[in-house]
Amino acid sequence: MPIDQIGLYDISFLSFILLIILYVTSRFKRDHYSFTSHLIKYILFLTMIGVILEPITWIVDQQVGTFYFIFGYVTNSLLFLSGTVLVGLWASYWDYKINGSKKRIVERLYFLYPAILQALLLIYNLFVPAFFEIIPGTNLYVRKSFYLLLYVINYGLLVYVIIYAAIHFKRINKRIMLAFIAFMSLPIINSVVQLFAPGVFITWPSLSLSVLVVYLFLETTTGNIDDLTRLYTRRLLELHLTSLIEDKKSFHAIMIDLDRFKDINDYYGHVVGDRVLAKFASILTACKPSEDAFISRLGGDEFFIIHQDDHLNLEDLIQNIHHHMRNDGFMTQFSFLDFSLGAIQFEEHMTMDDVLNISDRHMYEQKKTHKQK
Repeated sequence: MPIDQIGLYDISFLSFILLIILYVTSRFKRDHYSFTSHLIKYILFLTMIGVILEPITWIVDQQVGTFYFIFGYVTNSLLFLSGTVLVGLWASYWDYKINGSKKRIVERLYFLYPAILQALLLIYNLFVPAFFEIIPGTNLYVRKSFYLLLYVINYGLLVYVIIYAAIHFKRINKRIMLAFIAFMSLPIINSVVQLFAPGVFITWPSLSLSVLVVYLFLETTTGNIDDLTRLYTRRLLELHLTSLIEDKKSFHAIMIDLDRFKDINDYYGHVVGDRVLAKFASILTACKPSEDAFISRLGGDEFFIIHQDDHLNLEDLIQNIHHHMRNDGFMTQFSFLDFSLGAIQFEEHMTMDDVLNISDRHMYEQKKTHKQK
């Protein structure tokens, strides 16, 4: 093994460890499902495969024997193909961040057309070496006349994503755009390095850094937890609802609003009002209808629960919340405090606005009933 390749193995090993840490972190983070978090999981997995495959292709190069001859073709072909699939998933990720439509991405087969084309070309290459060849006997990897076509397929899709983002620049969130620019800078820098130093292979380590950049910018929990109540924010609620609706998953939506909360702020002050909100949030968490129920603060004294089950015993939930409020030492000071609740079961024709508006309307109908008592 040439001494100048040892550093490259170290970089690949460190990249693999980084990806493992990111994957484990994303699993333990326990945020509720979103489409982009699902894509990131597959992106991490494919990047790990690429980071492993690249040094393997160096190891098997020029190793004598029929096994290494076959293994050389397989590993090099998989390395090319995994890169193209990865680019397709990244294109899907950025398209979703720009347009927010899973349906659009599914209709485009997750931008995997280039990967399908490349798979056919690599099968052709096994019989007619047009892109690369493993020389029988020495098992030396040799690039052929059309090897650049495989890179053109990959970079062509990246160029498409860049042009698409530039055209829709004005309607892209600044945070997303900043992450996109940082992400795209890494493969560009890698291309420049390899142009002037062909023997330096940092493609997959640079892709590992790309995953890290996007994860830190867009997939961490920052901004997803309400500081006061420690419940999920409206931002994450909307992402979670979007994912459930796109996948047509069954769920109940429950909107809750505190009755006469304004009286607490007026007579006891906002500091006490904040304590009431935090305590009521903890009561909702204790009374949630299922272990995986999603509870968020919409804003002010409004809360929202998503219960992913066909069965919901609403009366039990209401009685349970009342029981906790009556038996909590702090909340018993405010005997006039009550809550109104509106619940609906999701139907496939509903949009996110429908879910929020209809549950809100049901909640206010109950609030009117409480006022008449």
